[in-house]
Amino acid sequence: MKTGSRKKRNPAPSVKVSLACVAMAAAGIVPSTIGNSLERGVAAENAAARSGLPSGDASEVKATPGSERTRQVYLNHLIRFENAKGFSCPVEGPVEEVSPSKVIEVPEGREAEWLAIGDLDNDGDLDLLTARNRNQAVTALTAYNREGDVLWQWGHGGGAAITYDVPAEIYDIDGDGENEVLYSVTGYLVVASGRDGAEEKRWPLPKGLDVADCIIIANLTGGRRPSDILIKTRYDRVWAYDKHFHLLWEWGGNTGHHPCPEDVDGDGKDELFCGYTLLDDDGREMWRLMPEPAGHADTARVCWDLDGKSPNQPWYLTTCCGGMDLILTDHLGKRVWQMGPGAVLHFQSARAGDVRTDIPGKEIVVDIAGEPGEPPDRLTLLDAKGNILGSYPPDYARFHDLIDWDGDGVMEIIIPRADGIFDAVGEQLVCFLDPPPHPTDRETPFCYVADMFNDGNDDVILLDDSSIRIYSNGKLLARRAKPLVMKRYYNFTFY
Repeated sequence: MKTGSRKKRNPAPSVKVSLACVAMAAAGIVPSTIGNSLERGVAAENAAARSGLPSGDASEVKATPGSERTRQVYLNHLIRFENAKGFSCPVEGPVEEVSPSKVIEVPEGREAEWLAIGDLDNDGDLDLLTARNRNQAVTALTAYNREGDVLWQWGHGGGAAITYDVPAEIYDIDGDGENEVLYSVTGYLVVASGRDGAEEKRWPLPKGLDVADCIIIANLTGGRRPSDILIKTRYDRVWAYDKHFHLLWEWGGNTGHHPCPEDVDGDGKDELFCGYTLLDDDGREMWRLMPEPAGHADTARVCWDLDGKSPNQPWYLTTCCGGMDLILTDHLGKRVWQMGPGAVLHFQSARAGDVRTDIPGKEIVVDIAGEPGEPPDRLTLLDAKGNILGSYPPDYARFHDLIDWDGDGVMEIIIPRADGIFDAVGEQLVCFLDPPPHPTDRETPFCYVADMFNDGNDDVILLDDSSIRIYSNGKLLARRAKPLVMKRYYNFTFY
């Protein structure tokens, strides 16, 4: 491991530097100044709304003009391959090269592209569970401890590749102090022992549902801990059950890919941010985003203290497949800002975290895919007001994540297809040695963040269909009270 002493640098507020700086320095790139260009482009017409609109008052918010304006703004923020002599890459120290702490080679026939994380054998350490599938229905499970030893196997057949999230989760659903594995096979929801994979319960799915599109754990009944189960169709219906699989309620509407449970009103019960609608714990609609965007929601995420001024206020972040929108909604269901509609850009997975300390609030990292003939894939950083701060062009932009790698309380950005961790201005902090391959016919590697070694520091897990690699920061010895990114390991989604 090559290390160097470095101090985290906050970019000067007057200069917005693109995320692409390090990776493209050798290619001869000149970054454009992006803060002012954004104001001239997207935000000029609604600057007042974005710079201080009172929460809940969306009367003056104007949607970003349509596809051509959005396309031009996006093009303005791409880094051009021009004039290498004028480029200065802001590197302050050597990139840290990190070899995997552990490489788990997946046995032949057990390859998988879905991973669940949790303590399976009740020894206090996190374990890993891979799932194979056939049209999402789970066909085979393989459990490993963090050293790579196989704890147990169940099933066979199916394939490794995934098209959507796979319905397989690790959680102590019955509250007995030991985790179970919940997964969906064709026609059923199965609960199995985490220790050995032995089936404990099998419940029939609702009529007409062949396989649960995802499994979500929530606290809908006000218990001391989450013990209720949500399952859904791909896009249009969700069912809520208690831990005994007794139906609590069902709801029909635009569910999006993965609804987000969160107690947003402080009543001790979770609400459900479901597509473009907020549902109360009993399934009644609290509000619906109107006019409803076209298509379905890819990301549906509840963010707290996004503006840095309201720690007890939830904000709702949505990417819209079909509408080509990225929308921030306040606690009353009113649009705060919106990129789109009608853009030629497809916003997919969005995450929020404190990536730049010189800007109030948290920042948003979202992967953007252009349509054929349009701008290439980009991982893009925005502030809480929707201003674009920079973009990074890996060969594939999805499956990024955030991590506090160096323990200073500021998030860094993991870009799996760039084999490393980057800061908010694109300086590469960590290079992953011996990374997984980048196949042209697969979306791998997939990225997870978890405290695998129980030392209070988050680690990076990269998964491809034949291996699991764990990268750890061995320099961090101080134990933190809790990881800053992964507050829970269940309810994981790639969206």
